[in-house]
Amino acid sequence: MEETKFYLICTTPNEKNNSVRVSWHSDIEGSYLEFKKASSNEFIKVHPNSTVWSTKNYQNEGSYNENDSFFTKERYVLNTIITGINPNEKYIYHITDGIYSSLDKTFIIDNKEDFSFFAFADFQNEYNLDTHILINEFIKNNPTVNLAVGCGDLVGSASVENEYRFILDNSAFDNLVFATSTGDHEYWATKEKPYRMYLRPYPYNHIFNNPKNGEMNTLNSSYYFIYNKVLFVFFDCGDSNTSKGEIFTNQIIWFNEIVKKEKNNYQYLIVLMHKSLYGSSSQDTGVSLNLKPLFSKVFEDNKVDLVISGHDHQYSRTYPLKNDRINENGTIYLDLGVTGNKRRFTDEVMKESLLHEKIIDVKENSLALGSIISVTRKKIIIEIRDKKYNIVDKCEFFCKKN
Repeated sequence: MEETKFYLICTTPNEKNNSVRVSWHSDIEGSYLEFKKASSNEFIKVHPNSTVWSTKNYQNEGSYNENDSFFTKERYVLNTIITGINPNEKYIYHITDGIYSSLDKTFIIDNKEDFSFFAFADFQNEYNLDTHILINEFIKNNPTVNLAVGCGDLVGSASVENEYRFILDNSAFDNLVFATSTGDHEYWATKEKPYRMYLRPYPYNHIFNNPKNGEMNTLNSSYYFIYNKVLFVFFDCGDSNTSKGEIFTNQIIWFNEIVKKEKNNYQYLIVLMHKSLYGSSSQDTGVSLNLKPLFSKVFEDNKVDLVISGHDHQYSRTYPLKNDRINENGTIYLDLGVTGNKRRFTDEVMKESLLHEKIIDVKENSLALGSIISVTRKKIIIEIRDKKYNIVDKCEFFCKKN
């Protein structure tokens, strides 16, 4: 990866529509952010919060491996919030220390009657060109889309810094607000066997400056924000061992509280979580045993419109479901397959399920998939497309919030 003064720069949403969060890493001290309206000539200086950080700090937790640690050096981790944003107006910013500057990045926060956003899943492989081809094809065909969301596994191993840099330093996310959940690979502390896990998704939490409104034990990796008329909620599904535990029950309590708190402030409720409740049972038996009984009832009781997930590297979309039955007032579960190139054949058990309206074998058809989701006053429209921007699935459903 090319050396730069400022890297891993990312624009993430804040809790409300009038501000954004920005984070970056730097090897030099004293960097700050300058931003302006695109229509203005004057940049405004913003001084960030700054810490010195390295995963070397976690050696005593038994997760550290000198050969594949995320960092081999300490660096400055910086973050800030740009406030006073006017929705629907274009902003420009860059990182500088007064001598060197990053390239300009842009963002727009939508506040429209109708808007669209991208959703992606499981980039995962290092130097995966499918990811960049697909994302750039989506951008080219939808130049007015300003928000992208992901449901985890941006990397194959969180210990490899270049995997995060390959996504954030060389992609169309430069001009998108980007929000993502953690996957189990965000917990991976080693690239090679024997695999070991971080106790927390430390690299992820030092890259993404998410709203600090999540469950206290998963702060920053669980969070929510309201974007236009949609309440987006992101869950942390933990490491590769999907077992019962407080990480899930505590987040459910938190979820119930925020839905109640924000009930008058949204029209649609969309959840992003890495592991798929109605996905492949053969890939992770703990999901159907431990997550599905907990989360599905909570989602349906709270009238969640859509759950977007990944993890299985397969594609499926359920009918609206409630109590494991098709119900027009139920929740749709979208297992988005894979935006990268790590694909699996469709689970035979899943093929026999009567709860899925659409199943696509991404392995057999060599598909990298993404979605563009359009939100209107009356309904949500989902289009699933491949890296050539061919449409492979489409559905729509009407608002059911009282």
